Amino acid sequence: MAYLVLAVIVLLAIGAITAAILARHHWRWFHITAAIITVILGAIFPFYVAGSLKSRAAWNQMHEKLTTRLVRNQQEQAELKIGDAGLGGVGLLELSGQLSKATLDAGRRWRNLIPQGRAGNQITLAKLPEPGVEGIPTDPPPAAGDEEQPVPPLAEVGTVVYGFAEQIDAVSGQAVPSTYLGEYKVVQSTPTSMVIEPVASLNPAQENGLQNAQQWTLYELLPLDSHEVFLAPGSVPSDDNVLGRIDEALVRSTLGDRITPATLQQYLDDGRRSQPDDPPLSRWMKIEFVKPHEEQVDDPKLNAPITSGGYFDGSGRALDIRLKRDSDTGGIVKFEVGDQILLKQEAADPLIEEGKAKLIDRFYLRPLNDYRFILRRIQLEVNELRSRIAELEFEAQVLTKSIDQTNGLIVVQQDRKNKLEQDLAQFRVEREAVTKAVAERTAEVRQTRERITTLHRENLAMEQKLDDYHRSVLRSVDNLSSYRP
Repeated sequence: MAYLVLAVIVLLAIGAITAAILARHHWRWFHITAAIITVILGAIFPFYVAGSLKSRAAWNQMHEKLTTRLVRNQQEQAELKIGDAGLGGVGLLELSGQLSKATLDAGRRWRNLIPQGRAGNQITLAKLPEPGVEGIPTDPPPAAGDEEQPVPPLAEVGTVVYGFAEQIDAVSGQAVPSTYLGEYKVVQSTPTSMVIEPVASLNPAQENGLQNAQQWTLYELLPLDSHEVFLAPGSVPSDDNVLGRIDEALVRSTLGDRITPATLQQYLDDGRRSQPDDPPLSRWMKIEFVKPHEEQVDDPKLNAPITSGGYFDGSGRALDIRLKRDSDTGGIVKFEVGDQILLKQEAADPLIEEGKAKLIDRFYLRPLNDYRFILRRIQLEVNELRSRIAELEFEAQVLTKSIDQTNGLIVVQQDRKNKLEQDLAQFRVEREAVTKAVAERTAEVRQTRERITTLHRENLAMEQKLDDYHRSVLRSVDNLSSYRP
């Protein structure tokens, strides 16, 4: 098709140049020059116009593609922050809310520690001078004559602790943990101070918390989650709530402004009757035994405290001696006919299918949080989100640069288009003038030919008359010369 168009343009150009050459006797030099230049420009500029349109179409297509990618990346970034509501995903905001669920009832802790400075990754913390701080020995001074015992350090070197920034609670007036500052290891310790350094790199929120923290609390073990934390005082289990009445005011005042509405509702619904759309991990069943039943709940092989995880084996039997029942029973729990118990659905279903128990009711219990693993997982997810955000910001910069370049090319091509449109308008004016001049000259030529034809006919008639007159004169002369008197 391109070659056909080129051939037509070449033929038109040749025809126009030939017409100009043939009309050179009737045109002036500027007419011929204008016509030839117009033909040449008319043959050349369509290619520039086609190239410009093709380039513009390509850039428009790229612009639409990049715009679509930008919208998709913005949606993906929003899903990373707030989660995909349609799929029940958890976003950065909810993960940050889960960081604030730590409590005070877990292992040794050192409270009311004042930061003394930071050198690189190492942070120095000192205890307040007043006695009674948990985790700090406050033994009375030795009596006279008794050998003075050395004061132990605040914590053993190498101990892994979890740091929280404290703030004063408006209700109780006590300093309570407010912001999780990360996982640390004790590298130096004295009776009055300790030096800690982070186990892993800190995220921006933790770095900001370090700068703003005026007082610290350190935990050897993270707090344990519990269903009883938000129960109203004096509440008892009922048919509507197997745990008791949830203190909604306490839940909202403690967590309402720190977590998403969906997570807040989990705490408010804790212990209620089950609904069909409840997640599988939250479905519990209250059953009553109709036959005697025994269950092995302890592992008899291991009888030592465990402080680094692995409290239960794969079947749910206790491994830590602190969690085991009376050793006289061998870790076996016996149930008699009529005993009622609350079990997770996957544990209750086999007992019901075997005919050992019957179903009484179904309840919703929110899954408890293991903060040790949750915080590490959140840290990994936050790091991943930070990397993803960095990638999205880089892609946004690339997209912005591409859009700016596209807009620049559009301006350039628009300017070329305007100039071509101006040339086209001028060409049309000149073509109309040339067409009009050709029509006028053609009419003059036709009139001239008609006049020449008429004159030619008149000349032939006059020539015939002269010939007849000449013959008449010759005959008269011949008659006169042949006369004899």
